[in-house]
Amino acid sequence: MKTILGSRLSAHLMCAAILFLFAASPSRARAQRQYNSPSRVSPFEVSVGYNAIRANAPVGGCGCFYMQGGRAEVGFPVFRWVGGVAEVGGGYANHINSFGDDVARMTYLLGPRVTHKAGHGTTVFAQTLFGGAHGFDGYFPTATSSSSSANSFAFSAGGGVDLRLSQRIALRVLQADYLYTELPNARGDRQNNPRIGGGIVVRLH
Repeated sequence: MKTILGSRLSAHLMCAAILFLFAASPSRARAQRQYNSPSRVSPFEVSVGYNAIRANAPVGGCGCFYMQGGRAEVGFPVFRWVGGVAEVGGGYANHINSFGDDVARMTYLLGPRVTHKAGHGTTVFAQTLFGGAHGFDGYFPTATSSSSSANSFAFSAGGGVDLRLSQRIALRVLQADYLYTELPNARGDRQNNPRIGGGIVVRLH
């Protein structure tokens, strides 16, 4: 079951990254023209990576297990050092309580990113994203019922550091943020989750 869920989560992330790339492709030529100037540092880019999420157990407010997963992002230029980001992320954990429950979660987020070239091939960024969360293959109780899947509002705020490896490839050395969701848990329906990871960035400008 764990292998099936992991494969399913990876397929979701891959499909979402491809869809984002095709959706953003009409603006790619314009992005190239706009960001040829040295003063413009926010590129058109695609990134994929791993993340670990410190998550809340169902029924309760404690953060007591880790979800393992990943994220895929498309970053696009808006003006100078300000850009936008579309992100799909996900995580999975098994046997999170004494009942042996599993849980999987996807988030779909969009928002602004501020980028700064720090020198020596290093770029730092900060972003704030808004969207939704989808929990599935788990246990999501309310005051009167429960379900194996649920949807809610989601929000994240954080940033990261990229290290340039070549003109088009960068290593995302660190990406850390706070992820908030409101999936049902029969006690507050709020999840306050630190998220940390890294990955690879491909710049397309």
